[in-house]
Amino acid sequence: MEDIKAYHNGIINVIAKPNSNLNIILVNLIDINSNNFLSIQNTLEENAKVTYWIIDFGGKNSITNYYSNLKGNFSENNINTIYLGKEEQQFDLNYITHLQGEKTKVNIEVQGALTDKAKKNFKGTIDFKKGSKKAIRKRRRSMHLTIKHSKIKSPTNATMLRRRCTRKPQHKHTEK
Repeated sequence: MEDIKAYHNGIINVIAKPNSNLNIILVNLIDINSNNFLSIQNTLEENAKVTYWIIDFGGKNSITNYYSNLKGNFSENNINTIYLGKEEQQFDLNYITHLQGEKTKVNIEVQGALTDKAKKNFKGTIDFKKGSKKAIRKRRRSMHLTIKHSKIKSPTNATMLRRRCTRKPQHKHTEK
């Protein structure tokens, strides 16, 4: 089969009206020689719930920018991401959530595995704005490195994790 170099440039804009409930599943299986660019923007109104499942397996470079604004009281945003990297794949995940309403909830869970010379860079920002009384946030990252050439870049102890992983290639790191 012939390798095709292509790109995907996706834009998703969600406005979740009061009392709405959305479940969105995104699967990336693009060719290993191609690039994936995904931009997601959400606005959640009162009592709205939006859940994303982002499954990212493809593309030489896969870049996801996720922005969510929880404006309404009791709104909830769940982001579940799974990635698998091989060869020289690069994943760049940038997730930003703004909590503005009272008793809002955000849950970010990112899990994945890297092998060969694959790399992952994750940045997650949860910003509590004025008026976000009793807001709840959860963030968890979990990653498996299977070969010492794989690299991660993350604001929390990436260097120490790499050092530990070169000694124990099957090491699992979880942050709660």
